[in-house]
Amino acid sequence: MNHFEPLVPRHADGVLRVILPGRISQPSQDEESIGSQQLDAEQWLRRVHKDKPVKLTPLGEQASGWLADRATMRQAMAIIKVGECDLVLVGELREIYRNPGFQWKFVFDCLDNDTRFIAVHDCIDTADEHHWEVMMHAAAMRHGLEVPTTRRRVRRKATYSFSKGGMVSKVKFGYRKLTPEEAASGKFGPVGLRIAKAGGDTSKIREMRSRMLSGTKP
Repeated sequence: MNHFEPLVPRHADGVLRVILPGRISQPSQDEESIGSQQLDAEQWLRRVHKDKPVKLTPLGEQASGWLADRATMRQAMAIIKVGECDLVLVGELREIYRNPGFQWKFVFDCLDNDTRFIAVHDCIDTADEHHWEVMMHAAAMRHGLEVPTTRRRVRRKATYSFSKGGMVSKVKFGYRKLTPEEAASGKFGPVGLRIAKAGGDTSKIREMRSRMLSGTKP
């Protein structure tokens, strides 16, 4: 982290304009996690930019970090492109995206628009031109390695729970939960499949689709 390069506002009023992104992946996660991410970043900012005026723009949402098109990221980039942001500040790189390609693109877009990017706990600071890319590579790899491990653990637990008669927590309309015997039969798809289409709802789904395409109001 470059602690020797001061945070410099670009506007004559001397106010440092800062975007604070935040993100949770699943609807089941506590939305206060977004606020805690942003507060963590803000506290760091107050320590290194003591008693100086700042304008904070918190941008938080529930969305997958693998989505390229996200409302808060579009909003952030719109602010950045008109020159109304001096710094994008996060605690960790994964708070903007999970996808490494999206992470790099966003950070380079910040650089192209003379906007500094800092990820405090990943020691990424684009003002440190000699080291930030090395730290970015390390952080992207570290956060990326967590994804397949977490995915494998969740699937393992869900499969075990289902085999013991546990419930499928969410079933979309038009689908139904299979029994363990049905799942093992392979009749409804791959062996181990836990939900299958409910044929009786097909006509309703087609009617909803038809109404949406025709613009019919409910």
